[in-house]
Amino acid sequence: MAELTRRAATVTLERAGARLVEHAPPASPDVRDYPNERAALAIFRKRLVELLTGGWLITRDDEDLRPVASWPAMEARLRERFDPDQISVYNDFLIDRGDPCGAAAAQRVTSPTVETFGCFASLAETVRSIPLSLVPQWEHGWMSGVHVRNPRSARALALLLGAPIARFLSRLEIDGHDVRELASMLRGSPYRARIRELTALETYAANTLPEVFPALERATLGSASGHKTIRELVLQVRPYAASLIAGDYPALEHLTLRVGAPADDELVELVEETPFEKLRSLRRVDLDGEISARTLDRIRDRLAAFTG
Repeated sequence: MAELTRRAATVTLERAGARLVEHAPPASPDVRDYPNERAALAIFRKRLVELLTGGWLITRDDEDLRPVASWPAMEARLRERFDPDQISVYNDFLIDRGDPCGAAAAQRVTSPTVETFGCFASLAETVRSIPLSLVPQWEHGWMSGVHVRNPRSARALALLLGAPIARFLSRLEIDGHDVRELASMLRGSPYRARIRELTALETYAANTLPEVFPALERATLGSASGHKTIRELVLQVRPYAASLIAGDYPALEHLTLRVGAPADDELVELVEETPFEKLRSLRRVDLDGEISARTLDRIRDRLAAFTG
């Protein structure tokens, strides 16, 4: 069953064989029978696109929304390590089963066809029409990341995450400060757990977006307000910052402080006031920027007790 929401309203679409049921409470379910499963599937996808075009967002996935073919064990391995040899095997597997994404990835196609977007076919032209706002990034023929130059591209991004050609998409780089719409739309996305790496340097975005993605492992942020699963964090140290780490990072192992404008004494004070003892998994801290030798020594003395 596919579930879509818009504001406080919910609608579900469910196909069972040649029957299609659409239910938008409090109205009664609309039940329709078609000549065969293929016809019902075509109408299911057509209706889905109509709802998406009308401003609805998918909050629960359905088998009929998924790629033509899948290999869960291989896909899990590739999400851990995107190995070119294994990708070639995977592409051949998809080609043998009629999934157009296999051929597109094997040929390193970086201008997605309608077929590689599956149910999200209407998005293909949308993505092409906003190249300065939403820039897909490619790796071995698959969409692996997106640079969001304008957070108001939220609807396109929310749909893009569910496209078959984006099944290995794991990185987001977000520009801009006003990410309220983006965060709101992505919170309900069934695909948000795919995102493992996030870059958000604007303070409000850095404080708002990480919690949207429950499986983040790596992040480059302009502010650190806490996250349960981030293991590697690059923190942009701001001038006159009140603190370095404002939240809890129970899984954090590697912290990099990227230093810009703060004067040496201000940086040392920030480091001395940071409760590193609360970062229970921390093993390594690196400093990136122009820092005097004297300041480096003072900071390393402070960190030695927590990083060994």
